[in-house]
Amino acid sequence: MNGEDRLARPEAEEVTASGTVERVVFRNEETGFAVFRLKTSGGVISCTGYVYFSQGEGEALEVTGHWTEHPRYGRQLQVTGWSKPVPTDREVAIQLFRRLEGVGRRVARRIVAALGPGAVDAILDHGEAALAGIQGLSPEKAQSIVQQVRAHHGVQKVLGQLMALGISPGAAMRVYRVLGEGCLEDIRRNPYLLAGVAGIGFGQADGVARRLGIPADSPFRLQSALLHTLAGSTTEGHCWLDRAFWLAKTAEMLAGIDGDPWEADQFEEAAGTLAREGQIRQEEDRVYLASLWEAEEQVARWAADRLRVAALHSAGLDDLIQSYERESGVTLSFTQREAVRTAMASPLLILTGGPGTGKTTTVRAILWCRQQLNPQTKVGMAAPTGRAARRLEEVSGFSAATVHRLLGMRVEGIAQFDEENPLPYDLIIVDETSMMDILLADKLVRAAGDAGVILVGDVDQLPSVGPGHVLHDLIQAGVPSVRLDVIFRQARESNIVVNAHRVLQGELPRQGGDFWFVEVSGATTAETNAAIAVRLEQAVQNLLAEGYSPADIQVLSPTKKGELGTEALNIRLQQLMNPRQMGKKEIPFGRKGERAWRVGDKVIQMRNDYEKEVFNGEIGVIEEVDPEEGVLLIRFGDALHEYERDEWDQLRHAYAITIHKSQGGEYPVVLIPMTTSHYILLYRNLLYTGITRAKKLCGLIGMPRALGLAVRNTRPVLRNTRLTEKIQVYSRGRGAEPGDP
Repeated sequence: MNGEDRLARPEAEEVTASGTVERVVFRNEETGFAVFRLKTSGGVISCTGYVYFSQGEGEALEVTGHWTEHPRYGRQLQVTGWSKPVPTDREVAIQLFRRLEGVGRRVARRIVAALGPGAVDAILDHGEAALAGIQGLSPEKAQSIVQQVRAHHGVQKVLGQLMALGISPGAAMRVYRVLGEGCLEDIRRNPYLLAGVAGIGFGQADGVARRLGIPADSPFRLQSALLHTLAGSTTEGHCWLDRAFWLAKTAEMLAGIDGDPWEADQFEEAAGTLAREGQIRQEEDRVYLASLWEAEEQVARWAADRLRVAALHSAGLDDLIQSYERESGVTLSFTQREAVRTAMASPLLILTGGPGTGKTTTVRAILWCRQQLNPQTKVGMAAPTGRAARRLEEVSGFSAATVHRLLGMRVEGIAQFDEENPLPYDLIIVDETSMMDILLADKLVRAAGDAGVILVGDVDQLPSVGPGHVLHDLIQAGVPSVRLDVIFRQARESNIVVNAHRVLQGELPRQGGDFWFVEVSGATTAETNAAIAVRLEQAVQNLLAEGYSPADIQVLSPTKKGELGTEALNIRLQQLMNPRQMGKKEIPFGRKGERAWRVGDKVIQMRNDYEKEVFNGEIGVIEEVDPEEGVLLIRFGDALHEYERDEWDQLRHAYAITIHKSQGGEYPVVLIPMTTSHYILLYRNLLYTGITRAKKLCGLIGMPRALGLAVRNTRPVLRNTRLTEKIQVYSRGRGAEPGDP
């Protein structure tokens, strides 16, 4: 059977095609997923799959796969394997080497004369040693040839062997990019290096280690487990762990896997190795991941430096404020005027206050006064999430971006702007600062340069999802702060605003207007929870009937788990807000295919994706799905992004999200289930944060006892940080230099 006949038969289980890449239609540099056209002897065919290109168009390629019929793009070869043909003919081999940079025909002939048609394999196997003694090749040129040959042909072997270890194609590409071309040797020596690659944790690395025959008592395994415990603590907001607790927690985890306890001296030795290698930092009995220690130190020293700067009050500032009031028709409160004065005099200000207290008005007044004093003032505006940035732009009249975009964050979290290349602004204003963790704060202060910085936020809301308690710690350290506490008349007309402040004061919310509470009861907690879920569905149905869209309605829950957690609620709410319909495309997923991504679904991004520039907590809508290729096309704001199958772990349905994830967002309607099953999570600032997300309507549905518990519970946020203490020490000119233990 000739090539043309084989390519023409869609029923063939597997086909092989060779040719040159005519065009790369789409390529994800991070995962390696590509859509391309391959020119073969039988014609041009469309291919999709995980393929590594060293040059793209014009590149020789051999692919294997099976035919699929795409509903929009037609017949495609879904690639399951690929290789770059290694020449076996002398003239073909010479032509290949001539395509390398810095290699002419004469040098190419000498290489093939010395090594034969299999010169490429010889170089892949032996590196620069294979080229030793060839006339006209300097060590530098030999090194360049080896690097180019490996880039063209070596990566396919590496990726193939990584996938043979059970690593997915997309993850294999990330491993190759992070660990480099020598990654296989490094992984065979220490497979726990994989745990440091995004999307591969300790568990998967441990599985690879077992397949490679690495003993369970390997020092590398224990070091990785210790790092895993430290990294896991950041999900609870901690910057450090008590050393004894850290060791005991790791021992407990490993005992659960292995069944046998480890010796204490093994932990001590592993911890010592991590410290010597600079992967952890220790302060007395406190143990940090090195990155968190460095971030906390940087923010502390930056804030301390600004605290030591004397305030410079501008003459005639009170007259300027009065001019703003006359022009705007707004009368500022005493604390708002104080905030404007402080912002004009100090290089750092924190502006905090609850809903309706005039934070936005105060920011407008500060901007107006700054522009009057210096019309050339360059202002940078940002917020931690896209939702908050868009709202900041609307209310301020200035262009605003996410903090990540403001800093020019790139793949792997590297920022374009830093201490060597500061942001080009005279004033930087960041809203919703309670959401900012210590790592993001570190990147911001490094890039701030000499600009004045105003941090705006509600310190009574939940702290950041990530490590640290930045806004709270800065205020506690004595950073210039103004708290707005007067609720203005217009805001007092909203029970959402009034009840948020009542909750803060330990009072039960009042019914009426834009705020309502539906009491639900049952014979048992389980029955009550089931009834709450039903009443929640009824509320959604009523709101949809009134003309609200699914995008308008946001259900918030304290937790992901349980009958009233986000996971269970999303299944129920998807059926209400975006049910399965004939002709509406979807892709099943889950262990038994019981879930589905469906056109029109509301989804939330669960972690930062610097390549896509989609960040943790952003909400989007699925506009198209490709069931054959497993690709989702999702709109976040004004941009469309493709998500391949191995990127789905970044997404969750967003009909219900946790209150923590809702920070920085505002929704026309917010519904919150209240149950004593969430007992451990029922506390005042969580309820307060949930209520303050609502713009038009807020509904609580559930047990009065659960509501009472949440209002009365003033459980303090306990996070292991030392930012406050370090700022106070460094602002007095004392303290260890960075790098000291």
